[in-house]
This record gives sequence, C-alpha cells and structure tokens, in this order.
Amino acid sequence: TIDSNQGDQAQSSDPVQDTSAKTQTESTQLPIESLMVERFAVINGFLSYMDKGSGLSKRISDLNLDLSGISLDKAIDITLGAEMDGKPVSLTGTVGPVGKNPGAADIDFDLMVKALDQLAVSLKGRLIKPMTEQTVDLAVDLAPFSPRKFFGSLEQPFPIETSDTSTLDTLSLKAVVKGSAKALNVSDGVLVLDDSTMNFSARAQAFEKPDLKFILSLDKIDVDRYLPS
Repeated sequence: TIDSNQGDQAQSSDPVQDTSAKTQTESTQLPIESLMVERFAVINGFLSYMDKGSGLSKRISDLNLDLSGISLDKAIDITLGAEMDGKPVSLTGTVGPVGKNPGAADIDFDLMVKALDQLAVSLKGRLIKPMTEQTVDLAVDLAPFSPRKFFGSLEQPFPIETSDTSTLDTLSLKAVVKGSAKALNVSDGVLVLDDSTMNFSARAQAFEKPDLKFILSLDKIDVDRYLPS
C-alpha cells in the first residue's frame, strides 16, 4: 500500500524549528528603522580603582571619548584618550557599520592603540556574524619599539637579565589571526627581535586537550647574548 500523505509530510516543516529560527532573527532586530547621532562625547572623565586588601590602586584621568557619526549603516569614528597613572594611552579608528540587525552581519574595524608614547598596535579586520559564527579575522601590526625603554617609561625594572644589555632593544610583530571559540589560526607571522627575524605560523584547536601546531623559521640569533651573565 502507498500512503498518499507521505509526500505532504516530507515537505512540511517543523514548526518548532521555524519558530526558533524566527526568534533568533527577530532578537537581533532593533525596533527602529534608522539611527543617526552626530556626536557622543565624554570629556575630562576620571576613574579610580583601589583594592585595600592588596594595596593595588589605579587612576585613570583626562578620559576623553568621542564617537562621531553614529548610525546603523555607516562606520563609527572613535577617538579615546586618557592618562593611566599619569601615562598616556589612546585608541583611534573606525568600527562598523553594524547594520540594521546588529550581530547578524559582519562588522569591520580598523583601530590603532598607542601607549606611553612607546607602543603602537594596529588592529584591522572583521567580526564575522558576532551573534552566530562568533569568528574574528584580524591583522595585527605591532610597530617597532624598545622593550627596555617601555619598562623604563613604566618606571619598572626590566624583568629579564641578559649578559648583553644592548639586546631586547627592538621588537616588532606582524601576523594574521583567524579564530573562534573552537579553533585559532595564525599565519604570515613575522617577529623581529634586534637583528633576528622569525617567520611563523600556528594552529590551535580542541582547546580542552589542547591540539597545537607551530611552524617556525629563524634566520639567525646569538643565544649567548640573551643568557644571564
């Protein structure tokens, strides 16, 4: 015998699944069609943190945040500057657009982080469907700086003792990072330390194990210079 209803049943959809998908889509939708804020600013802000138990205290002063051209369909300009314990830090760049359904579409970003007039890091890439895939595709570019001078700016002793005090004076890094909660891949990595250059790539997955793989290629290095005296 042939059940004439089988064809109809094969084409019917699961109402629970349809409802779940609809709910997920609707959860990212804003109850507005458009948004435009010319400028949002925080001027001369001040933050103070103190842990009496450990004696740790942090002070952030001259906090200035400026967000320009806030909308759903255009990139937002970001300018953030502050003094952390009297040391300058800043963040500038653009983020977005976020789209009319925030979290459902990819979000581009192009940011520059600077600290203590010593450190400059460029972060350029994309957050891929933050509400679902939660994946990042990121190019990192750490401009050449001196680790020794950086710690000097922090008024902290340099933590590594070397027989040659002229080492660890120049460091830079470039890499492309793609990752999610399940896996992380690093490619096109270039690390320059003093007069040595290392090309590298890496992969990490199954973080609970974990499963790690590294490929390193170093042109030259005088290890004795980096050993304690």
